[in-house]
Amino acid sequence: MHHLSKLKIFLVIPIFLFLVACPVEKRQALKTPAELMNLQTRTFDVGKDPAMRAVVAVFQDLGYIVQTTDNATGLITAKSPTEGNFNFFGRKMVDTRVTATIEEIKKNSTQVRLNFVTSKRLSFGYGMKQENETPIYDSNVYQDAFSKIRNAIFLRKNTR
Repeated sequence: MHHLSKLKIFLVIPIFLFLVACPVEKRQALKTPAELMNLQTRTFDVGKDPAMRAVVAVFQDLGYIVQTTDNATGLITAKSPTEGNFNFFGRKMVDTRVTATIEEIKKNSTQVRLNFVTSKRLSFGYGMKQENETPIYDSNVYQDAFSKIRNAIFLRKNTR
């Protein structure tokens, strides 16, 4: 009987260590719609067209690949280059996607809303795939992007 308890401990400890070592994604606290608007939206004293040009330029400066622009709706979509690797279980690919909506709210006053999302895709054998998209709520990401947009608008206004 004493031999069985040592065997149980011998089996339980590696399982416990395996479970403790498994990474767990930290969930970000959900934001209210007002908090999201405050985080993701800024107003600039410029028309819609120069604002769109500045946003596209900033996305490119940040290394994003601009996928679509639509001046009529004010929608811009872009994504970062995909990082990927293979492991024993399949392939993991990660990129960041961003959308911008630009709306002229009055003459020479434009509202820009950005939405950053991390996209993780896993592909396994036999064609099985899994995709997880996680909104980015880090205020530094938005502040940095809006600061760069503000600078791009300033340069456009003062060099033409």
